[in-house]
Amino acid sequence: MGLKILANSFPIILTFEAPLITGIFNVYFLRSYNNEEMIGGYGIGLDWAHIFLLSISISLNQGLNVLVSTAYGAKDYKLCSTYLQRGLLILYTILIPCFTIMYYSEAFMAYIGIKPVLARYAGDLTRQLIPAMILYSGFDLLKSFVSAHKVFYPILFIHILTLLLHPFWGWLFIVYFELGITGVACARFCEEAINLTSLFLYVKNSKHFSETFLGFQKEVFNLDQMWSQFKFTMGLASINFLEYFYFELMNLFGGTFGTKDAVANIAVHETSSIAFIFALGVSLTVMVYIANSLGEGNANKAKNYSYIGYFLSIVFGLILTGIIYTFRGEWADFWTSSEEIKEYLIKLLLIYAFLILPSDAVNHGSLAALKGCGQQLVSSVGLLVCYYCIAAPLGLYLAYGCEMNVLGMWMAYGIADAILVMFYSFRVYLLDFNKIVIETKQRLEEDHPKEDTSKNEA
Repeated sequence: MGLKILANSFPIILTFEAPLITGIFNVYFLRSYNNEEMIGGYGIGLDWAHIFLLSISISLNQGLNVLVSTAYGAKDYKLCSTYLQRGLLILYTILIPCFTIMYYSEAFMAYIGIKPVLARYAGDLTRQLIPAMILYSGFDLLKSFVSAHKVFYPILFIHILTLLLHPFWGWLFIVYFELGITGVACARFCEEAINLTSLFLYVKNSKHFSETFLGFQKEVFNLDQMWSQFKFTMGLASINFLEYFYFELMNLFGGTFGTKDAVANIAVHETSSIAFIFALGVSLTVMVYIANSLGEGNANKAKNYSYIGYFLSIVFGLILTGIIYTFRGEWADFWTSSEEIKEYLIKLLLIYAFLILPSDAVNHGSLAALKGCGQQLVSSVGLLVCYYCIAAPLGLYLAYGCEMNVLGMWMAYGIADAILVMFYSFRVYLLDFNKIVIETKQRLEEDHPKEDTSKNEA
């Protein structure tokens, strides 16, 4: 059971790691301009896109993933298709204002105090990324639908293809055509177009989805069921968004301290994103298996999957901590040639590796069970208190009051994460899986009520 989860986690991990890996290639190509401000602006712009678009899209699609997983486990295949089509409407309706925020990002960044030169590069990137982000959101929606069927490897193969092509796109647009930040957006558009087209064609022509990927369903516009799906999706999405928002907001504020802090902060941010994805990949895979088991009505299987996911997340966290500690010097060399920035970056890496990464891993193990069981409300409250009521004021005090800059923000983040470990672990311990099976069955019946056959019998 554990090996199966581990094997199926790797495709999910790569799907989230792929944009981060391509981001590292982008930094490599951008370094040919010998412009630290451009790299700093690139990182801030990417964070803006993560906060106001990518995090929202990914969070909403995780809600769809749980719903389709439970329906598929219950063998209600038509409902899987209905969930997908409703999810598409909900997703792009919510994203409309997000695209506006992306377009006018430079003005917003200037208002919160980000250095003008960094805001200019970041604003150029966010405006030009909008077409690619439209495609990405659709791809992530379809990816969540596919993985809910416990189908993982076609997604992996698609990402391998785009990863292999990225060095060419990056070199072509950033280096050969000398488009700089614009070249980053062009390369990303090409990748997302290939991703979405490839996955759509696979789903459309695969027999695996012949009963769940259907034509238009009139039930999609049932207002009561639409509202039910919206509430469930938003509740689960709030967990992810609150975490993403705080995490990315730290990086934006890192731009207010100057180039040294901005570059070092971006490097640690990207490092943490890469490590974060390993725990997230296991968490999402476990979440699919838990939700699927609940749909089947098998409480014991759901419980076993939750414990296995918890254990695997801890193991990943310890391994990654060792890797970052061992290669911290070489990793700092990749990001900057400045000895001053390099020394500062290594300090940040050590704080992240020992104070934050292990806690993050444990929290994702807990969240797999909590999200898979639909316990989004209590999870959101815990995260809201720890990050926004503890970490945020403490981080501001350490960063500005104690003049620790981004070092203080990361330390506060680590303290909040440690508190969250205790809260989430206790909530998982209290889960009553038998009760949750009954609640899952009731929700499925409400979302797809059985037809009344009494008139026909009469």
